[in-house]
Amino acid sequence: MLSRELSHLSESGRSGNQVSEYISSTFLDKQHEVELPALPKEKERRKRPMSQISGVRKAAHGPRLAAIPRFGVRTEQEGLLAKELQDTNKWGLNIFKVAEYSGNRPLTVLMYSIFQERDLMKTFRIPADTFLTYMLTLEDHYRADVAYHNNIHAADVAQSTHVLLSTPALEAVFTDLEIMAAIFASAIHDVDHPGVSNQFLINTNSELALMYNDASVLENHHLAVGFKLLQEENCDIFQNLSKKQRQSLRKMAIDMVLATDMSKHMNLLADLKTMVETKKVTSLGVLLLDNYSDRIQVGAGTGAGALLRPTARSLAVGCPSGATTAEGTPDGGPGDEGCRVSSTVPAQVLQNMVHCADLSNPTKPLELYRQWTDCIMAEFFHQGDREREKGMEISPMCDKHTASVEKSQVGARRGAGAEGHRGGLSSPFPQVGFIDFIAHPLWETWADLVHPDAQEILDTLEDNREWYQSMIPRSPSPPPEVGFAAPGKSHIETTLKEEEGESDTEPEGPESPLEEDNSGSKMSATDDSESADTERLSPGCRDREVDNQRVPEGTPPKDRAGGGCTAPDPESGRELCLDTEGNVTFLPLGT
Repeated sequence: MLSRELSHLSESGRSGNQVSEYISSTFLDKQHEVELPALPKEKERRKRPMSQISGVRKAAHGPRLAAIPRFGVRTEQEGLLAKELQDTNKWGLNIFKVAEYSGNRPLTVLMYSIFQERDLMKTFRIPADTFLTYMLTLEDHYRADVAYHNNIHAADVAQSTHVLLSTPALEAVFTDLEIMAAIFASAIHDVDHPGVSNQFLINTNSELALMYNDASVLENHHLAVGFKLLQEENCDIFQNLSKKQRQSLRKMAIDMVLATDMSKHMNLLADLKTMVETKKVTSLGVLLLDNYSDRIQVGAGTGAGALLRPTARSLAVGCPSGATTAEGTPDGGPGDEGCRVSSTVPAQVLQNMVHCADLSNPTKPLELYRQWTDCIMAEFFHQGDREREKGMEISPMCDKHTASVEKSQVGARRGAGAEGHRGGLSSPFPQVGFIDFIAHPLWETWADLVHPDAQEILDTLEDNREWYQSMIPRSPSPPPEVGFAAPGKSHIETTLKEEEGESDTEPEGPESPLEEDNSGSKMSATDDSESADTERLSPGCRDREVDNQRVPEGTPPKDRAGGGCTAPDPESGRELCLDTEGNVTFLPLGT
């Protein structure tokens, strides 16, 4: 289904083709055959055993922190930082302000705040100085010269996961160990990211691709670095966990970070939809999760293990009260069987949760979303520059020269006084496509799972989509030459006939008596044809089409009517839309 929709998108113009290729190459799990360039051989190759984890450096922070600052790091703007951190439990936290006021230590500050908020340091007996030493070391391993996949993004994903874990629909569903694993996985999920894609590393025969056999190359590397740093001096934040707890946490973290490989997106979405359908077929319309007491490690009397059992594990996002297994109730009690489903369900929920947090930028307030969009486009363009230097085919969305036309159009549409972010690198067309094909289906399904808790998030996503849609400029069609219909009209006729299954019965060529007898009135015939086509459109589309044909040359783009969709066509039952070139396209109603 997605492949068919992407093929339609690729036919809508150059921008559509770029977006289609990017989504297909990034979010679909399939092999891409590429012609690799002949890379120059290094005179002296670095001799390093493959077993060594690249990118890991010695901890630069002292083994013991003498005094613990209020937010874990020293800053001269503690008051401003405190004000921003009041939104730690909210979806709209301004992570860029946190980074600014913390001296570019957003990951350490937020992780310290979240672990204190959830009392995880006390629960698992994590020394504060050890926690901060590890977090500062981890944050140091996020590359400062990478525009998007940096420590600010890691902090944003960790905080987003924290908020999603607190959704009322999931209250008491996860153990403290699962919660800590999810937040930890979010923190390490992009550590030492080089600012290029998995496919780039594979195409360039990089050492990482060789080490991980082209399979989730970056995700495996992030995990290796994140866990390796635990072995540095005074960095083992899990030192007081039992062996079984450490093994369980490690497995969960590995699964969650591997789930951030965007090529696994469709599989994750399918699993999430299956959970939603399971929820819908139950009599109470809730997702039934097991109490999973059999896999909760309970310590011998006291200790961290004993604190893992939740008070009502079988809540299961709304398990019937008669089937609730409260703390101390033996397994197999009355009604307990009704809440038992596959033991992989909580793991799948957590994997999808971290995946949602990783793709949460379009659901944040527009000001933040626009900043994130500029960051990712800057990183894409940097990869494109490297590909150009190596004589490689430039990846979709990574060619800054191709995107320059769209950027100039968007700038004109916004107007000279419009606010921009970091030079306004982003073009609206890719964002609309990304939301329609990737972000909205994912978040809509998540919202169904935890209904109604995520409705505000979904509303923000749709509002942002509408804003980017409104920013897509329309170029006026050139004036029609005498004797020929405007190109846009010819396309309208073809599209309408293809959709309705009509056959072309009009005479063609010089054999037509009508053309020979009325050669002097072809323009009039063209006008009649245009009127007939215009009548087929709803009033909004009709006005836009007239504007498109008659806007005087030189009129500022902001004064022209914008593209978009209108009311459904009465015969085809589909929306009539105008693409960026002024052509009518058909989109299914809804998203």
